[in-house]
Amino acid sequence: MNNNPDSIDAHSAHQSGDVDENSLRILDLLAEEPYVSQRELSEKVGLSVGLINLIIKRLATTGYIKISNLNPKKVGYFLTKMGLSEQMRRSYYYLNKTIQTYKNVMNRTDQLILNLKEKGHKKFVIVGEGEIADLVTQSFRRLNDPAITWTHVPAEPPKESEKEAVILDARFGDNGTPGISVLSTLMNIKQHQVFDFSPLDASQGEQLP
Repeated sequence: MNNNPDSIDAHSAHQSGDVDENSLRILDLLAEEPYVSQRELSEKVGLSVGLINLIIKRLATTGYIKISNLNPKKVGYFLTKMGLSEQMRRSYYYLNKTIQTYKNVMNRTDQLILNLKEKGHKKFVIVGEGEIADLVTQSFRRLNDPAITWTHVPAEPPKESEKEAVILDARFGDNGTPGISVLSTLMNIKQHQVFDFSPLDASQGEQLP
């Protein structure tokens, strides 16, 4: 019985007629650098040289690449029209998937704010920097609700603001800031879902007014 994962994957890659993720990754690398060595591909993709060799042979056999031997030490791997078409199809798929994911996260962010507004909360402080903080600020701008006021601070909010506003913590992890972890909430909220909650003061366990 062969328990070597590389050998098992290599056998699957060789037998399957589909272009798997490893093959697509190799196609991308070959499109950028056709004279890359199999050892370099092995290091970049994280697979054994033997598996890289099998995948390249399969790509050549199925018509995705052509192999050019300039000399024994210089081998070129060039994408065919079929290979370029597959690479473009894959790029379109992942771009579309990324756009759909972004739209979904934006909808969840909007819903988080609307849920809180429905509970009577109209003043907010966004804490943190980075993509999550940007998503929340974009939601406030997109909603453009005159009844809502919000501010954005990169680190800890002023103590006086904690009693007046809902703290939306856009940082990663548990930072001990009173209020709501945006990341944790977005991972659990469903589109059009209305939560029956009031934000909690993380330090005292009391509901914010």
